[in-house]
Amino acid sequence: MSLFNTGLLVALVITAILSGCSSSEPTQPIDTSIEIRGNITRMRAEDVGNIEVWLDSSLSITIKPDATYSFANVAAGTHHVEVRAGFPINVDPPSRTVTVGTSDVGNIDFVVSLKASELDTLITVTTAPGTFMMGCDSSDLFADIYSATPKHAVVITKSLSVAIYETTQRQWMRVMKQNPSLVIGNDLPVTNLTYDSVIAFCNRMSEVHGYVPVYTGSGASVQINPTANGYRLPTEAEWEYVASAGSTTAFSGIPDSVVGRPIERIFEDVDLIAWWGNNLGGVNSGKPQPVGTRRQNAWGLYDVHGNVAEIVEGALLKYTKTTATDPIMLPYKNGPVIRGGSCMEVQGAPWFITLRGRRAIRFNDAYPFVGFRVVRTR
Repeated sequence: MSLFNTGLLVALVITAILSGCSSSEPTQPIDTSIEIRGNITRMRAEDVGNIEVWLDSSLSITIKPDATYSFANVAAGTHHVEVRAGFPINVDPPSRTVTVGTSDVGNIDFVVSLKASELDTLITVTTAPGTFMMGCDSSDLFADIYSATPKHAVVITKSLSVAIYETTQRQWMRVMKQNPSLVIGNDLPVTNLTYDSVIAFCNRMSEVHGYVPVYTGSGASVQINPTANGYRLPTEAEWEYVASAGSTTAFSGIPDSVVGRPIERIFEDVDLIAWWGNNLGGVNSGKPQPVGTRRQNAWGLYDVHGNVAEIVEGALLKYTKTTATDPIMLPYKNGPVIRGGSCMEVQGAPWFITLRGRRAIRFNDAYPFVGFRVVRTR
């Protein structure tokens, strides 16, 4: 055997021995139970919505009901954690770099808040109890003689938190995660709503804010809990009380007549407080406008006249002259009443846009000129 072959044989034998020795050593097990976890802090109850937390831009999870998250079985090394959402939010910080070693990594926290203007936030005013004259007499200016007579005293015994704006599309999206409106815009009132969808919104708003939901059931079988403190539609009487804000005329804050001025000039004043056909191009040409862009009433509410008609609680039942205390016009049969008129109203039928005009819709009706605002019993 040559010297070369002898050396090769010896090298192979040594390699085999070393390989056998190394394979007999125990292998250190890999710990696959390491976890990255943290909290998502909300600036407001409804801000979280459809939040996702991503690991290394490849694995996503939704947050838990207690606003925490966790990634299990994370390998050792450097990782990237990011918060994403389906609506405009601020995240602080937007993402975090996490180094995983031999133990869990906690407190990888984020703070989320809506990129909100004032119009995105549910802003309310508190109104005091009081007594007012509801409806009209047939001799009143712009009287709704078929639906809103006779004039009668109403006592409101409870303080209310009342939204100063009609519910916007962004407010609706934050809670319902879809937008039924036909004319789209964040600051436009949400429209094209059925009664059941509106009360579902109110109940969800109540839940995220920690209040007792008002509604159970649906449609004509709806049950309204009078002791609940959650969000709801105003009753007809409550709506007229807060919309008038102490005014006794057809339009909140506008006199019915001025000495020496033709009565038609009142519509110039109405243009300042309402979006309606008179300043939006005429009959059937009006579209909803951004909320809060006309003059507010004496109690700080916008768009109680025009823009979109507002769904209120109660059926289109006849008034009586008897003094009523906290009335709610039930039972339901076909659907609720809408108040305040809309962008579709014109001078030819001005009573619909007054404080007193009443119309009914059916429970399943959904119109592009009908929206709502919420109230809450204090």
